[in-house]
Amino acid sequence: MSPLGTPPGPVISRVEASDAEGIEAVLSGAYHTGIRFVGAARRCFYRHARVDAGPFRVDTVAADGLSVASAPLGAVVVTTLHSGQFERRTAGVREVLGAGDTALMAQPDQPVTVEWRGAAGAIETIGIDLPLVAAILATDPEALPPRVRFTGYRPVTPAAARHWRRTVDHVTRDVLGNPEAALNDLVLGNTARLLAATALTTFPNTAVVESRTCDRTDATPAILRQAISFIESHAAADITLLDIAAATHVTARAVQYAFRRHLDTTPMSYLRKVRLAHAHRDLLGADPTRDTVTAVAARWGFTHPGRFATTYRSTYGQSPSNTLRG
Repeated sequence: MSPLGTPPGPVISRVEASDAEGIEAVLSGAYHTGIRFVGAARRCFYRHARVDAGPFRVDTVAADGLSVASAPLGAVVVTTLHSGQFERRTAGVREVLGAGDTALMAQPDQPVTVEWRGAAGAIETIGIDLPLVAAILATDPEALPPRVRFTGYRPVTPAAARHWRRTVDHVTRDVLGNPEAALNDLVLGNTARLLAATALTTFPNTAVVESRTCDRTDATPAILRQAISFIESHAAADITLLDIAAATHVTARAVQYAFRRHLDTTPMSYLRKVRLAHAHRDLLGADPTRDTVTAVAARWGFTHPGRFATTYRSTYGQSPSNTLRG
């Protein structure tokens, strides 16, 4: 592959291949695992475009006449088939996916075989690093990350599938499609965690987070004050719930209880409120001939202009563009 973008920010690459050896090399390099043709090698069509954002990747693939077997992918890989049809075999499960279907490609530690059927097809896959998914589930920053195990390959409900696709549309359009947002580490960190959390709510899995008695007793006003101080002094950084918990020396669940008990909100909602206040301050001091609402919003992790404007208006009584113009 030949990169079309350069760090910082997502790296974009595109490649085409039409022979078995070339396609095997492209796939093995892209997914960092062994991938080989199944059956007699033959010429076929294969086009692969990737946006690599670090902890997550967006791949768009168009192919025809392809049948490959892959070693374990080592990541959570969710695919949506836009056109065509292919058969996926993994862990003794054989399934045919058609246009519009969304599914997990396989368990992260299981091999998978994919065979295209009929006419050329196009798929979009989202690959999410396992440590990121595990971190979403962790409630104790000192504990080992929990093991993520999915109990099914299809979304738990049609509504969950639609929500996944809307989330991916938001990521590709409003984040990766917005240069100001795509170059912002804060935005990319939030986006990566959004995808990981959405995958966990979209597909059935065995990860269950249980609270401990000490979590409730640790949810004191003093812990809340420490958490607020950390949030306000690190609002520009890509911090997570686990970072807040580590700074206060309690579990993430205890931090959640403290915010719910004393402020009737969540730590991350409070963080968004603080970042909104910083965006408001920046808009008040911005130069409307050089600065834009989109750039200021992205600086503080707000990637959807419409939602930012709605939240801003409900909080400050005017649109962000009016604030910018003074």
